[in-house]
Amino acid sequence: MLGPLWRSGLPDGGMLAVLGVGFLLSVLAPFVVRAAGPKGFAWLAAYPAGVFAWGLAAPSEVTAFPWAAGVEVALRLDGLSRLFVLLVSGLGALILVYASGYFKPRPNLGRFAGAFIGFMASMLGLVLADDAILLFVFWELTSVTSYLLIGFDHESPSARASAQQAFLVTAAGGLAMLAGFVVLHSETGTFRFSEMGFVVPEALMGAPALLLIVAGCATKSAQFPFHFWLPNAMAAPTPVSAFLHSATMVKAGVYLLARLKPTMESVTLWSPLLMGLGAATALVALALLAYHHDAKKLLAYTTMGALGALVFLLGQPDRYALQAFVALVTAHALYKGALFLTAGSLDKATGTRDVFAWSGLGRAMPWTAFGGALAAGSALGLVGTLGFIGKEYALKVGGAPAGWIVTAAFALGAGLVASRVGILPFVGGRREAKAIEVPWAMWLGPVVLGVAGIGLALSVGLWGAGLFDEVGASLRGRPVDWTWKPFFGFDRVFAASLLLAGLGFWLGWRIRPLGSTPPTMGLDRSWHRAVAALPGWAAKATSWLAPVGSVTGAAAGGRLRDGLAGLFSVVTVVVATGLASSGPIRFAVPFVWPGVFEAMLVVLAGATAVAVVFAPRRVSAICMLGIVGTGVALIFLTHGAPDLALTQLLAELLVIVIAVLVFYRLPKFRSLSSGWVRVRDATIALGFGTVMALLLLAVQSSPPQADVAAGLAARSVPEAYGRNVVNTILVDFRALDTLGEATVLVVAAIGVLALMRLRMEDAA
Repeated sequence: MLGPLWRSGLPDGGMLAVLGVGFLLSVLAPFVVRAAGPKGFAWLAAYPAGVFAWGLAAPSEVTAFPWAAGVEVALRLDGLSRLFVLLVSGLGALILVYASGYFKPRPNLGRFAGAFIGFMASMLGLVLADDAILLFVFWELTSVTSYLLIGFDHESPSARASAQQAFLVTAAGGLAMLAGFVVLHSETGTFRFSEMGFVVPEALMGAPALLLIVAGCATKSAQFPFHFWLPNAMAAPTPVSAFLHSATMVKAGVYLLARLKPTMESVTLWSPLLMGLGAATALVALALLAYHHDAKKLLAYTTMGALGALVFLLGQPDRYALQAFVALVTAHALYKGALFLTAGSLDKATGTRDVFAWSGLGRAMPWTAFGGALAAGSALGLVGTLGFIGKEYALKVGGAPAGWIVTAAFALGAGLVASRVGILPFVGGRREAKAIEVPWAMWLGPVVLGVAGIGLALSVGLWGAGLFDEVGASLRGRPVDWTWKPFFGFDRVFAASLLLAGLGFWLGWRIRPLGSTPPTMGLDRSWHRAVAALPGWAAKATSWLAPVGSVTGAAAGGRLRDGLAGLFSVVTVVVATGLASSGPIRFAVPFVWPGVFEAMLVVLAGATAVAVVFAPRRVSAICMLGIVGTGVALIFLTHGAPDLALTQLLAELLVIVIAVLVFYRLPKFRSLSSGWVRVRDATIALGFGTVMALLLLAVQSSPPQADVAAGLAARSVPEAYGRNVVNTILVDFRALDTLGEATVLVVAAIGVLALMRLRMEDAA
């Protein structure tokens, strides 16, 4: 049994080491691959292989320490997270080995390696996170890294569009999920999953929290009606599809629902919502399978069907439903990963992904055929495979016939695609005379995963009481003692299982696609239309500002300058109204005569600001604005704030460079604005500046919070280990603000670099 093995104990801090090494390796991976070529992927496989060994041996534990703004770096290794750690790391190691044979030397392969390892570390952080906010951080990191992986072939318009679609859909769902976490925190008083308890009061916010979280999970796990991004993501290279779309990213939503099941299933909406969502997804996936012959898209739709079935099972309290969930999560990861890799090998050998173009390849590709057949057997649910065990438990679930319908839809779809990808390409008359076996690195993964699916099934009685029961304890919120058998006897469930396997194989053998354009409920087409219409919507949303800016009627409506004039006018009026309603402003700031150097800086900045108004050219106006900003930075420096001065100088430099590069490409002035328009703009500018100055004086005139200042000073040394209170505030107490500012500077610098490179390429 594996239970005693992983309870033997490893030193604390293992989870932090797993994540730290992963993110460090994501930075180093590009250099490894650039130095070693595609073989470097095999070297990088040592990391997930080590994580897999750690996942088997590490004891269950929870560790946490403060981070910032009340958020903790809280990590938790229990049965559920352990299972996903083993799946992510085990599949990751095999797929990295596969990538060493799949890829040929090409540009940007190092970038792919870095994004792949970064995604893997992010996914490990997601399943190990015990704090909801920390989970959200890793959740969004998986979205960013998956965007880079799906769009790896960035010269392909379809790859770019698919990456953008996957990122926007999953990121939007992540924001809804974050709102759900906040609502859940108001109900439970904690962001820690291990401290939320087992009952969420439904009286006020239980249902809204559930709806928001399920929305995030549905986008990530391609549930209907958010499923349309998943088949489009097949534009990614096969290693990406095998990893992201078998056991990792698409199962993140399923994982989160499983993690929250003990807490949220007391909400009345839990069961009908999850069962309805899962059933709709599984049935739509089966319907869409009938319209495709591309192997990867077929595999994508069966993944969608499996995810629907898993969500359906999570919505039920039945013990067999939970056992089916645990077995199917594991079985699906193994056989779907193997089938994706098999499809990639067949594509490499034949040059096509059309499943009806593959035939008679068994003799030419014996090892690929062996691995594909083992994986197909598990997907079909044949006796002696882990897929059979999961399907048997799913068919044993009591209750309404809906369970049988969903299981049948999932099983038929899986059998259809498994036969087309894992069996039929290797039998029959040989059509590909030039096909040869792929390198060992490419057939190793399907063989290992196929053998694992059978080996784990036959020995489930020995180790199931360890790992699978520990997963069940996470789902139930209490220890369980379930019985796991590789075979349940000859009964109606077994007969139904055999019937579904036979029908699934027959469908794959006999049925041909109904057409080239599947009915997608209009969702994918609607998405592209909405994205294309976004600029127009934005223009309409801001067009109301143009009339405010064009108060004289001298300028045509809709111009950028009119919109900006309207924006600043509205802000000026709103702030002035707020200041007027708050009572008289008491100028409590003592006046201090400036020194000679300060006075010179003030005069220089003021004179330059006036000169900007009369500048005849854009470039000269921009340069003079830079002088104004530099004068402000020097004033900061004279008052002992070098960090603010440096930030101001960097910001001014970046703005000037960006503005010059942009305005350089604009046409020359045909004519200057009329005198009346310039008077209007000057009035708005003076009003805005005056109001901002008054607002600053009002803020400075408010009574100082002595207790806050004293508290920060008292905590500076013992908590932040620094005697400079300003620095400790910036890098410790308000570290997230500083991180945001640094991020803005880095993004701006990257933008400047991109513009400069474009300029140099144009010049060349």
